[in-house]
Amino acid sequence: MSRTTHRSFLLATAGVLLLTLGVYWQSLGFDFLTLDDPALVTDNPPVLAGLTWSGLRWALTTGHVGNWVPLTWLSHMLDCQIWGVNPWGHHLTSLLLHCANLLVLVRVLWVLTGARWRSLMVAGLFALHPLNVESVVWVAQRKTVLSTLFILLAILAYERFVDTKSPRARWQVTGFLFLALLAKPIAVTVPFLFLLLDFWPLRRWEKGSDWQRDIGRLVVEKIPWFLLIVVTSALTFVAQRGAGAVSSDISLPLRLANAAVSYVGYLRKALWPFDLGVLYPHPNLPGGTPLGGGEITGALCVLVVVTALCLWQANRRPANLQPAGLPQTKPQQAASRGYGLVGWLWFLGALVPVIGLVQIGDQAMADRYFYLPGIGLFIALVWWVGEVAVPGRALRRVLPWAAAILLLALAWTTANQASYWRSSRTLYQHTLSLDASNPIILQCLGRLELYAGNNGVAEPLLTRAVELRPFYVEARAGMAEAVRRRGDLDTALQQVEIALALHRTYQPALQTRALIRFDEGDFRGAVADLDRVLEIDPGSRFASSQRQRALDALEEASKRSESSVDGPPG
Repeated sequence: MSRTTHRSFLLATAGVLLLTLGVYWQSLGFDFLTLDDPALVTDNPPVLAGLTWSGLRWALTTGHVGNWVPLTWLSHMLDCQIWGVNPWGHHLTSLLLHCANLLVLVRVLWVLTGARWRSLMVAGLFALHPLNVESVVWVAQRKTVLSTLFILLAILAYERFVDTKSPRARWQVTGFLFLALLAKPIAVTVPFLFLLLDFWPLRRWEKGSDWQRDIGRLVVEKIPWFLLIVVTSALTFVAQRGAGAVSSDISLPLRLANAAVSYVGYLRKALWPFDLGVLYPHPNLPGGTPLGGGEITGALCVLVVVTALCLWQANRRPANLQPAGLPQTKPQQAASRGYGLVGWLWFLGALVPVIGLVQIGDQAMADRYFYLPGIGLFIALVWWVGEVAVPGRALRRVLPWAAAILLLALAWTTANQASYWRSSRTLYQHTLSLDASNPIILQCLGRLELYAGNNGVAEPLLTRAVELRPFYVEARAGMAEAVRRRGDLDTALQQVEIALALHRTYQPALQTRALIRFDEGDFRGAVADLDRVLEIDPGSRFASSQRQRALDALEEASKRSESSVDGPPG
């Protein structure tokens, strides 16, 4: 590459970086969300305390909110140490990590393939695609951007290991993989990504007389990394089951059907990134719309056809990449057999932990899950376009302008999508504009309005959430509180008893029952409920203050009773 071309490449990379910063700079003015951010940061005492030895022990041992992610906890603690609870600092950290991922991804693909411009285009799509907004601007998704950084560094170290076979490089791969797993368990797919990269572009195995032996050798080489992911997967599963996040209410056939439809859903949103919300309810949970047979069949057909085309392309194209370790500067390195198959399998494989085969949470799919898998899809698309366009001189001239226009269009769309995340209210209202029957977001917005004092707005939202999902404990408890504030104590008590029948230690429901009992003059009952809350959460300021208020009222009532018994003298 000439000096002029190299300078142009650096300027283009800087341009994509500045465009990314410009699109996401608005996030520095965004609030924390009421969805997950309190449990992870703003209402989490070990995190709010900053970096401490007790916090380190907690991060290494806790399964809080169903995750074992020590490195992510430490990153949140560091933010609180530096920025306190100012949301702009936490958003700044996530943005810087996203920009770091952009630059490392350019380097990774360039080193692997020698194709700088295609590498930059893949990184540009990754940095500016609207599907990745959720991962960047939601503080609770720090684990996604942090884990991806170490995954990319592990891939970069793996290329060095393939080139040198040095123990130092192997330890670097292991170290980066371990850090990625400590940030988010989605990194369990990384050793499988290594096997894909062995096929393309590293060309460590090819279909031939000894290809089965080559695959066996490459798998054995990665056994220590597979053992590492087995251990961390077990820890994550225990944490998620302990937090009640693993659902056993959906049969395996229904989970497989949803997985197929979700794969196609991600593909559609990648190609047409509009109508993006914060949560897409699972169709087989209460309140969801069950999948039809035609929808499932259509999704399976799409997956089979695309996979078949990628296999055909992999067998048809000549293997004209040079093995790793040789100079990565020849023009033919930009195209090779296998880029479509590897990119497509990267996309499919990296989604496996979150596609719902083991159902975690209430979502059928989520934009944040696209962050790492999308890279594979972008690789397949960019290399395919480059292969089609490069042979034609006219197309070669148009291609850079077309790429620039596409990135600018994505930047505009991403900036618009990011604006919905300015506050919890704007996000929930936008999501409900896409699906007014989303029980989870109805509950979230209803509680937000309830805490803001807008009881008349909150009660219909919470009532609708309960109608869609009758056994939704959060919505039941919120509805009980809204009815209590309206003064209908009998109905409120009925609703709160249903909530406690669903979850006997659900803290907001206990608090609401305590307030109902207080309003009815049952101060002893209120104290009993608040004592149970303090057993669950000894640091609850609300429960402590309300308990003292109930004790004071009980004492005052006792004094009045004694005075009435004694009566006036004479």
